[in-house]
Amino acid sequence: MDSRILLLILYGVESICIWIGAKYIFGCDIVKKWFIPFAYGILSMMFFFVPFHPDDMGVLTWSMIILSYIMMVKVPVDKDWKSKLYYGFLLFYQEELTSIVVGDLLFYFKGISSKVQDVISSLIDLVILIIFAILYNRIREKDSGIKNTFRKLVIPILILVTVEIMAVIVYLNYILKTIHKVRIHIIGSVVCIFAMISIGVLFAIVYYVKYMNEKMQRMMEMEKKLYQLEIQHFEELLKKEERTKEFRHDIINHLSFVDKLLCEQELEEAKSYIKNMLGYVEQIRNSNYDTGNKLMNIMINYYVSQLDENVNVSVKGMWKKETVLSDYDLGTIVSNLLKNAVEAIQICDLDKPRLSIEIVVGDMFVRLIIKNSMKAESVMFDKNGNLQTTKKEKEIHGIGLKNIKETVQKNQGVYEYSIEGNEFCSVVSLRTK
Repeated sequence: MDSRILLLILYGVESICIWIGAKYIFGCDIVKKWFIPFAYGILSMMFFFVPFHPDDMGVLTWSMIILSYIMMVKVPVDKDWKSKLYYGFLLFYQEELTSIVVGDLLFYFKGISSKVQDVISSLIDLVILIIFAILYNRIREKDSGIKNTFRKLVIPILILVTVEIMAVIVYLNYILKTIHKVRIHIIGSVVCIFAMISIGVLFAIVYYVKYMNEKMQRMMEMEKKLYQLEIQHFEELLKKEERTKEFRHDIINHLSFVDKLLCEQELEEAKSYIKNMLGYVEQIRNSNYDTGNKLMNIMINYYVSQLDENVNVSVKGMWKKETVLSDYDLGTIVSNLLKNAVEAIQICDLDKPRLSIEIVVGDMFVRLIIKNSMKAESVMFDKNGNLQTTKKEKEIHGIGLKNIKETVQKNQGVYEYSIEGNEFCSVVSLRTK
C-alpha cells in the first residue's frame, strides 16, 4: 500500500487515540474538532502535491499529531498547562511503548514496512486505550470488584517490573563483556548502577503510596462514620427536645395532682408520684450526655444508645482542655474503647451491668477512664501477656485494640487496662496543648 495512504490512516487512528485518552481517561474537553479535517487536508496536499522523502512525510505526520493534541485538548479549569503536558507525555509514552513491542514482534516477519508497523501499533494502541477507558470509568463508578482486583495486582506488577529491570541489567552486563571500549564500559556500568538504585527507589515510592492510601482510606472511613454519628446525635437532640416540651406541657397537670394528694393527706402516694416524675426528668436529662467536647458527645451518645435500659450508665467530668490529638486520632481511640465496652456489656450475664465514663483534667494531661461489666471468662491473653480479642474474626477485630495502642503511643500518651472481677477498666492519658 502507498506509504502516503498509510500515513493518513496513521493520523486518523492517532487522532482517535488522543480523543479517547484525553476525554475518557483524563477528563479533558475536546475542542476545535474542525482541526482534524483541516489537518487531513494539509497532509493530503503536502503528500500528493509536494515531493517529500518518505521519512520526511513520517516526521510531518507525527508533527501534525502532536499539534492536534495541543490544539484540541482542553484541560479542566482546576488544572494548568503542566497537567496538559503530563497527560500528553503519558499518551505518547504508551504509544511509543506499544510501537516498540509491536516492532519487536514483527521483526522476524519479512516484507512488513515500518509504515505498516506504525499503523498496526496505532490500532493496537487504540484498542488498549478503549479497554483502559472502560475499566477506568467502571472503577471511578465505584466498582469494588475491579478496584480490589487492581489492588491485588499492584505487588505482582511491581515484582514483574523489577524482574524485567534486573534482566535488562544482566543482559547489559553480558553485552559489556563483549565490548572492549573503556568509555562504553563506564557508561554501561553507570547505567547499571542507576538502574539498581531505581529499583530501590521504586519500592520505596510504592510502599509510601500504599501506606498513604491506607491512611487516607482509614481517615475517610472515620470521617464518614463521624458524619453519620452527627446526624444520629442531632436526631437524638430533637427527640430530647420533643420529650422536654411534652413534659413542660403536662407539668401543671402533674403538680395539680400532687397538690390534690397532699391536700387529702395521701403522703405516700404523693411521694411515689413525685419520685416517678423525678425519674422521668432524670431519664430525659440522661438521654443526651454533654462532656464539653462535640466529638466525645457524639461518640458517647451513639454507643450508649445501643445499651439496654437495665445498664447503669454514668458519665462524669468535662473535656475542658484541647489535647495534641487530631479529631481523627481522638475518634479512633474513643470509638474503639466504647465499642469494646458496649460489646462486652451486651454479652455480660449480670442483672445490673454498668458503664462508667470519667474524664479527669489535669494541668498537663486529660485522662479518660472507662469501666464496663464483662464476663470474666471472656478475657484472653496471648503468650506475651497482651490482651487478645475473643471474637472469631481475630484478624479483623484485633485491629481495634491495635489501633488504640498505636494511636495513643503516636501522640505520646499512655494506654493502660486492668481487670477486677467482672469489671474491665481502660485508662488513656493524653497530653494537653
